[in-house]
This record gives sequence, structure tokens and C-alpha cells, in this order.
Amino acid sequence: MISDRQVTLYHSPNTRSTGALTLLEELGADYRLHVLLGNRVSAADVLWGTALTWTTGFKLVPLVPMIRAYIERMNARPAVTRAKAKDAEIVAGGG
Repeated sequence: MISDRQVTLYHSPNTRSTGALTLLEELGADYRLHVLLGNRVSAADVLWGTALTWTTGFKLVPLVPMIRAYIERMNARPAVTRAKAKDAEIVAGGG
């Protein structure tokens, strides 16, 4: 592929874009996954971050580098961190 170009893939797992993602990986193309609903992070992105965490953990979706980066970005968000802490508190019986 031409090295001075980057592809932006608007991807949603289990859709036809999975084939495009696989092709980009196989070609070693320079690409990035775009936030699902535009340039601003939304609740849908946090939801997909959670869903991708589970589906990649169970090997239902391949954990390619760009999906891993997306998951890490979503899990690093302060609101997600607070929600996970609250979940842990509830599980521990303190909530």
C-alpha cells in the first residue's frame, strides 16, 4: 500500500465492515478505527467499548491492534473508571 495514506474505517463488529478490517490487517495497511458516532465520544462508544471488551475476551471478535486501542481509550475514560469502581463496590457487597 502507499505509505503516505491512511484509511479511516467506520467499523461495527459483525457487519460487512469486518471484511474490510480483515483486508486492511492482511495488507498491513495504515488505518485507524473511527469513533462510532462521529468525532465526539458518546454513550454508544462507551457501550461498544464494553461490548468489545467482552466479545474480544471470549474470542468472538479478533483483538486486532486498532480494536485493542479503541477498548483502551474507552476504558480509560473517567466516567467508565467510576462506573467500574461502583460495580466492584456492589459486587463486594458495599453498594
